[in-house]
Amino acid sequence: MLVGDVRQVCEINLKKRLGLEEGEISLVAGGPPCQGFSINAPIRSLDDERNHLFKDFLRVVAALMPRAVLIENVPGIVSLGKGTVVQQIYRELEAMGYKVKHKILFAGHYGVPQMRFRTVFIGIKDYSGEITFPEPMYSAKAVANFTGAQDLCIPTPPLFYQHLKPQTTVGDALSDLPEINNGETNSPDSYTKEPENDYQRYL
Repeated sequence: MLVGDVRQVCEINLKKRLGLEEGEISLVAGGPPCQGFSINAPIRSLDDERNHLFKDFLRVVAALMPRAVLIENVPGIVSLGKGTVVQQIYRELEAMGYKVKHKILFAGHYGVPQMRFRTVFIGIKDYSGEITFPEPMYSAKAVANFTGAQDLCIPTPPLFYQHLKPQTTVGDALSDLPEINNGETNSPDSYTKEPENDYQRYL
């Protein structure tokens, strides 16, 4: 593990340190800092230096040339600079030989007890097939109030909802946790209940 500023990481030294050959890694995945892309940021600007850190992510990808790439960020990345960030991600990955596609996914659709939307880019090296994203499995709903929502979010028509699992709530996630007083800690063996649902069994 390297802890530090990614801008100070030499991608060639990283490759040597890991003892890797080009194309040996299956996946490079990451989420460059999202604060500057967020529609909730006080000021959204391409001048925010955090909004250029995706270039360092791509620099590492160019050195390692994994079979696949996954980039995760907030929906605001789609609209910043009228889409120039998205265009640059496509341009650079395609120049390396990756087929690229992106979608905005809603966490609740996949059983996560959160009302979060996230933009997900997938790139696959030397791939001629279709890149697909997982269809919603849970009937969670939220209002998508950002640019690109209509085109990039996976729709869930009303008739489709009857085939989905119930939304995972915060209660589903937390109801089996043992009670704890301020300042106390607990351990896995302090659980007093059996898991009450699929989410708790998974965890």
